[in-house]
Amino acid sequence: MVEQTHPDYYVRWRDQNLKPKGETAAWEKLTLVPRFNNWASWILEIRAEHLNLAFIDWKYSIEVFRKSVGFVAGPITSIDHLNYRKDRYRIAGVGHLIHLDDRLATPEPAGPPYDTDAYDIQASTDAETQLKYYVNAHCGPGAKAARQKLTIAANQNRGSSIPGRARFYNLLELCRSLALQGGDIGFKVTINGTDLEFEVYEPTDLTDDVKLSQGLGTLLGYRVVSGAPTANHITGAGGGQGITRVFREGEDTVSQATYGRRIEMFRDRRDTTDTDEIDNTIQEELDKNADRVSVELYPADTLQAGAIDDYFVGDKITAEADGVTYTTPVREMKITVTENLETVIPVVGSPGAVANDAFSDLYSKINTLQAQLALVQKE
Repeated sequence: MVEQTHPDYYVRWRDQNLKPKGETAAWEKLTLVPRFNNWASWILEIRAEHLNLAFIDWKYSIEVFRKSVGFVAGPITSIDHLNYRKDRYRIAGVGHLIHLDDRLATPEPAGPPYDTDAYDIQASTDAETQLKYYVNAHCGPGAKAARQKLTIAANQNRGSSIPGRARFYNLLELCRSLALQGGDIGFKVTINGTDLEFEVYEPTDLTDDVKLSQGLGTLLGYRVVSGAPTANHITGAGGGQGITRVFREGEDTVSQATYGRRIEMFRDRRDTTDTDEIDNTIQEELDKNADRVSVELYPADTLQAGAIDDYFVGDKITAEADGVTYTTPVREMKITVTENLETVIPVVGSPGAVANDAFSDLYSKINTLQAQLALVQKE
């Protein structure tokens, strides 16, 4: 296949200080998967003749521009060089939210030592303030010098009121939990000059403006993948010993009636005796586990460009599939760019919904494992 610049796309390469070093505008295939409240994935497949080999550096990152606007960016994570008949590279990477995944939210941000506070506890306040406190303390200007990576956008106090608590938690998983408990608000890392800036935002409600439906002629097709719940009755166990331990319970009766099963889960929250915190955790687990559905959408040609121009990851849209109406944030988009061709597949559904392919399935499994490990690391 002859490589040729896609008229809407180019890739900018940045060094470890985020200074632009050059651009690439020809490739065989570019795959982008931006995600709501998690790191994006990207793969650039390119012939060596179109690549400045000086850019093949682990400290480098890319920024993908569409119609002159940067919208997916992040560091390199793998390099596959095949020199057989044709000299090709397959370079893969992730989005800049990976920097939160690289950090632990410790009980004492200035530590070690960790011998004063068992937990870093923050009193209930809006979710944006909680998110920015922990990101600033462990990855922002408020962190120790060696841990600083991000700047923090101005606070606008978005989201509902929630408490915060950290003890060697994975910072990204902590942020995802706080954002979900705080009203499913969004957060992201963007490039601002030569800085990476952490932002929090309210997903835009476009449910009345963007309606993808075969009946309306705005949807060519869809793919729905449903899974039985992993839990729909949660026992939350708080602090205390033996019969003095605090226990709370919560359930999703709709899930139980739909699937004909009561699936019980024990959720350890021995780090707190605050019943509101335990109840928030129970609801978070029900949101993630009681109903699992992922819906890939194939918009009609008239709206496919709108899948980026008019709505994007995190925006709430309306979609109809199998007689069910979904009004959820777009959880991810799979974007494939080849010679003069752009394909966009939005995905909606329950929290954690991803496209049904090996690329996103691997991400989902990694994300689930990290969440499970985060629970172990809390003690």
